[in-house]
Amino acid sequence: MRCNHITYSCSLYKTCEMCKRIKWYKEFPSKGYRRRRSYCRECKNLYSFNVKKLVNSEIEVRLKLPSKRKISYSVSYEEAKFLVQQGMAGVVHETLIHKFYDKQSFKKRILERDNNTCFYCGQYGDTVDHIVPKIRGGISSFSNCICACYRCNTNKGDLSLNDFLSCIEPIWVNEQVKCKRVKQQLHYIKELFESLNDSLRYIELSEMNNDDEISYQVNQINQLFKEFKDHILVDENW
Repeated sequence: MRCNHITYSCSLYKTCEMCKRIKWYKEFPSKGYRRRRSYCRECKNLYSFNVKKLVNSEIEVRLKLPSKRKISYSVSYEEAKFLVQQGMAGVVHETLIHKFYDKQSFKKRILERDNNTCFYCGQYGDTVDHIVPKIRGGISSFSNCICACYRCNTNKGDLSLNDFLSCIEPIWVNEQVKCKRVKQQLHYIKELFESLNDSLRYIELSEMNNDDEISYQVNQINQLFKEFKDHILVDENW
């Protein structure tokens, strides 16, 4: 039997929370006796990581907290694009993304990734620091966040990474601490390249080949890596 007039009060139809379309109730996955999911079967596992699907306007972000409470807020197109490229969120449709990590779970992932080791001093760390501070436009992402001890995190504050490192460099007189820091930095660089490789899967190679800035940056990285490799092979301490 089918309703002649579909309304929001009709028990045979409901609105999908993801695509916002009104559908027959059996098109929603079951949650048990007389209960259905808030999203339809078509939207289940529908996340995309192709940022081209987003429109250049304000994008809605939805997030489910550990308390099961759902929240939503709006971000700019550029910020939404960056969240998707960093693997922090998935595209549902052109004006909506779902964020995968709340503040608590994100912090746990960062500390596990960095083995609770402060990026700056190599000691035990249990806080998360933004390399590019939020006040300077930095966001919470795997490439912009690192593990830090409370002391380093507090001392860095809103300083840029280079400014802070130049301030604490004199205290690094212990060769073992220096070596530990280099290992931590290499681990962080490896994470960045893995994240970059994931992002490349969703970018047209033809677009990258025609981008002079990307070619310049790749050449610069290649040169820096060559210098680093030559230094490691020459230095007997390594």
